[in-house]
Amino acid sequence: MKPIIMSTEDVRGIMDGRKTMARIPIKPQPEFTQVHVWDGNLLYDGGNRTWCWKQHVSPDCWNEIDWLEQFAPYKPGDALWVRETWKVDASDNYNDSYAYKSDGGIEKYPNNMLLWRSPVTMPREAARLFLRVKDVRVERVQDIPEKDAEAEGFRTECGPLSSCPTCNVSEFRNAWDARNAKRGYGWDTNPFCWVIEFERVEKGVKE
Repeated sequence: MKPIIMSTEDVRGIMDGRKTMARIPIKPQPEFTQVHVWDGNLLYDGGNRTWCWKQHVSPDCWNEIDWLEQFAPYKPGDALWVRETWKVDASDNYNDSYAYKSDGGIEKYPNNMLLWRSPVTMPREAARLFLRVKDVRVERVQDIPEKDAEAEGFRTECGPLSSCPTCNVSEFRNAWDARNAKRGYGWDTNPFCWVIEFERVEKGVKE
């Protein structure tokens, strides 16, 4: 079983049944590398630790990205446990109980004075949300269709007379930039990302 980090809003979306997909920037980003593919099977330049692209030696010399799923952090069938913003529930006298920011934060835990902790520090025993990976693929973030933005948890009610055919994508774009722009993976840079489809499962699911 592998960990996956989710934001507070992501966790709420999963628990509400709105979010069944996540996009994660590929690190490092694929780079164009001059690779002569003799048999069409060269996928990765392990010696240089860089993603490889196929360059077809032909008069027009066109390029296409290799299929990268074999290097994805998750595979179809993987069981995941979600790391989220958390802390020990001080109102429960430290009896191995945990508080989760996605549940309502201070409003739900008024007597808990401990600070919220980063999802990165969350131990597996504190996890309460578990997922099963259904599919993994590679896309550029700007290629996201409206239906995928909805699966990411963005369901904007534009109304039947709306002139905005991509309301969900617009909301997704704002959220993406809020999380990734300062790290160099903003929407305008159109980074490649892992597209992970998943379903929620019960704790104790077979790993």
